[in-house]
Amino acid sequence: WPQAESADELHDALGWLGLLTAQEVQRQPAWAPLLDELMRDKRVTRVDPADGADNAGFIVAAQRLPEFTAVHPGARVLPPIAVPVEFAKTWSREDALVEIVRGRLEGLGPTTAAELAASIAAPVASIDAALLALEGEGFVMRGSFTPQAGAEWCERRLLARITRYTVNR
Repeated sequence: WPQAESADELHDALGWLGLLTAQEVQRQPAWAPLLDELMRDKRVTRVDPADGADNAGFIVAAQRLPEFTAVHPGARVLPPIAVPVEFAKTWSREDALVEIVRGRLEGLGPTTAAELAASIAAPVASIDAALLALEGEGFVMRGSFTPQAGAEWCERRLLARITRYTVNR
């Protein structure tokens, strides 16, 4: 999980992690002023794919916004921000989901398709398809990594690091 201590570090983390859910922001209270700064600078925004519920949505960096609008075309984006020109490209929904899931897996550790779907506000079937594409690339591994969790997915380099830490302990 990212250890951001400045607005720039948090912005960098959002660049690879893809999004922060409201729950993830609440677990990192020191990030609130950093996110406020990033929002004032229009480097991040809140994407609300739901019907305006206060607890829905997530924080996204400007450069990742085209991926999220491909997945959630009717989403509210507040505050409205411009996507940097070098990142303004048209994504298919499927390709965007693969990249969003890739980013999430780089920071989460072992997780299930249902947990990923909930954090991205996407159907589990769509997340399953993205996970299978990432498995085909060799990016992600499937298994049972935590007790009683069932089928889980983990980015392979992160899984190797977790394994090394466990063995060394």
